[in-house]
Amino acid sequence: MSYYIDSCIFIGAFYKRDQHHKEAKDLLEKAVASGEKCYTSVYVLDEFVSHLTGKARDADRKVQRNDYECIKAGENAIQDSEVILLQVDEETIAQAKILYDRYWEHGMDLTDWTTAVLMKKNGISRVLTFDKGFDRLVVVSDYKGIERIK
Repeated sequence: MSYYIDSCIFIGAFYKRDQHHKEAKDLLEKAVASGEKCYTSVYVLDEFVSHLTGKARDADRKVQRNDYECIKAGENAIQDSEVILLQVDEETIAQAKILYDRYWEHGMDLTDWTTAVLMKKNGISRVLTFDKGFDRLVVVSDYKGIERIK
């Protein structure tokens, strides 16, 4: 078995002011220490950096040095860790767009659907996330086996 790690776990683990900081940090550490393979994607990395950059901006859209260092530390940790960074290819995007259009009412965004497609392609059945949208995958027959770990 293996884990797919969603952006909210990385955000919580590396952003000390996040409401899920301790829980996310513990989940991430346990997953990496478990010896199981851990995956994420370039889209999740982008969400992580973009989300924290948005939180760190002041009224003049400047990012303070300590917030920038937190963002870079998290980005570097993701890229330098044992977490396997999956690429999102054209086929993955095409499948994700179809699912997004078909199941739009479930509230999952395009990145969430790329996550689901990548998980299926790579035989990953557990996603570490606080996003309850992944619980709704049970209605999509090909994705029923995905379990949200929270």
